[in-house]
Amino acid sequence: MANRKASLIRCAKVPGQGWRRGILIKTKNGRIKPDYMMHKGEQVYCPQGKYEIRYYEGSKAIQKPVGSDLDAALVTFALFEKKLQYDALQEDFGTKLPEVSKAERKTLSEMRDGYIEKYAHGSADSIRKYTFVGKEFSRLLSERQKKFPEQVTEDDVIAFDHFLDDRGDGKSTRSHRYGFVRCFLRYIGLDPNKVVSPEWNQKLKKKPRLEVENFTEEELQRLYAASSEYHRLVWRCYRMFGFRDEELAYWEWENINWNLKMAEVRFKRKGSYPWNPELEWVSKDSEERDVPIPDVLLEELKAWRKKNPNTRFVLGTKNDRPNIKFLLALKSDWRAAGLNCGKCSGCLSKKECRRAKLKTFRATYLTTMLSHTNSRNVQKLAGHSSLTTTERYLRPAGMADLQAAANAAFS
Repeated sequence: MANRKASLIRCAKVPGQGWRRGILIKTKNGRIKPDYMMHKGEQVYCPQGKYEIRYYEGSKAIQKPVGSDLDAALVTFALFEKKLQYDALQEDFGTKLPEVSKAERKTLSEMRDGYIEKYAHGSADSIRKYTFVGKEFSRLLSERQKKFPEQVTEDDVIAFDHFLDDRGDGKSTRSHRYGFVRCFLRYIGLDPNKVVSPEWNQKLKKKPRLEVENFTEEELQRLYAASSEYHRLVWRCYRMFGFRDEELAYWEWENINWNLKMAEVRFKRKGSYPWNPELEWVSKDSEERDVPIPDVLLEELKAWRKKNPNTRFVLGTKNDRPNIKFLLALKSDWRAAGLNCGKCSGCLSKKECRRAKLKTFRATYLTTMLSHTNSRNVQKLAGHSSLTTTERYLRPAGMADLQAAANAAFS
């Protein structure tokens, strides 16, 4: 009689007891707790281990290893259970059923949708990045005649990096995208460390040490002059608050303390946005904070409020939704201001200069504030959990400034 039951278990190293096997633990919402198992009636956290499928051949118990990634193990277990059901049906009917065709297996394009559904949530930036990698990487795989996970190779991952390079993405951006590709590989049941060799893994994940860029005052004035009233206020808010992209996009009028002249960064729970009840917005470091509003900008915001008395978002779209297209607008206004360098790959391919980056506003703001207050205060204004992170945004002083500092110190 065919064996019809199987279970997914965990084989892991229990502190002080060595390697043990135990059943998985489900949370109240029915999900499996990663890296946990029941051992001697207690929940045990055991990150060093792997998942196994336990089934029987007659009376003999068999444990089939299925890796250390829970999502991949669950996918493999579901397919294994279907195979057991298939074998059991053949025995019940006393005949051999038609073989299951490859077309009935989950394809990469189908798994792509599951990857996006699982990971593309949270901030608008996270949604955009996970969605982009999911769609573009699976599209590339389709062009290379790859339909199922086991067909994906190192060459495909390298080809995706070349695709990003050809479209003008810098090494830092490509390195960041590579992290999402590794997440995609894990989701479809592959071990990234087995798909990509250690040599290529180092090449793809390596980030260059880039010089911190700041906008000059001349560039900013030319940008303001070439922008609409709306975009001019957007750029000035980026310049004088140092907000992240989403922090400005989701900034609401209720987050302005007019009396204290403070701009508040506050996070929103699920259900805060009627058009997307599942959307939960949190900042990158989950650091709520207050940022002072310069008097000159405060007056501009008051004037903008008079023109938009019934909106929820300070700088939202015409439909009063968070505007997630500020980067495209910046590149357009930068070009209109005659600021394109005409030499970078972005200028040559799409007339979108690599200098036009929202993150440069943040670096410019933090560098400016450092000249007027100490580094700890700048860290707080940035919403960073560590000073090391803040330092990545600070442009070192030029030689002329250093010379002036030396003269003042030893005069």
